[in-house]
Amino acid sequence: LKNNVSVVGYDINKHSDTIEDVKKSDIIWICVDTPSQDDSDDYSIQNLKLALSTFAQKEKTVIIGCTVSPGTTRQLHKQYDCNLIYMPFLISQGDIENGLINPDCWFIGGSPCNKLYTLLSSFSKGKINVGTWEEAELAKVLYNSWIIQKINFANWANDLAYKIGNANANTIMDWLKDSNKLITSSAYMSPGWGDGGPCHPRDNLMMSWLTNKH
Repeated sequence: LKNNVSVVGYDINKHSDTIEDVKKSDIIWICVDTPSQDDSDDYSIQNLKLALSTFAQKEKTVIIGCTVSPGTTRQLHKQYDCNLIYMPFLISQGDIENGLINPDCWFIGGSPCNKLYTLLSSFSKGKINVGTWEEAELAKVLYNSWIIQKINFANWANDLAYKIGNANANTIMDWLKDSNKLITSSAYMSPGWGDGGPCHPRDNLMMSWLTNKH
């Protein structure tokens, strides 16, 4: 990488370097699976705890790069003696390399050291947002939840266009994509907005009846 940053890595299934090589690093970035659990509303962090017990060391910066629920990093910080950072990946499967180099941005929770900024500048151009652990954790899951809402909306438009007839959902969605003043912009994305005026409530009411009808 640039800026004289050297990288070593350890994968339990592909031993490119050793655990001891990783432990010598100034910054250790942990990326393990945190799957959903059938009997819980939270993720399983068993493998994350195992990795932290192996790599968390005093005066080291350790990054959690996997998905966790809000409040998890703060709880883990009480158990492991290191500078714990939450910095998740905002990537799409099938386009991971580009997602790392050109992400929308980075969400960073905790107190990043200068070496972390050096690391990011060595491979990524994404905007860096720094806040609390909880802000970064919540931002990550909201990021994916917003994508889900967009997918749901586009498929809703497709279903209605098909049922109503004489309407092409791709044409309609292309029109909406070009509406960058209010639709595909940052408008109405700040907490505190109330929905009022004559159009929004009645249009939503009509759409609920239309959807139920079809």
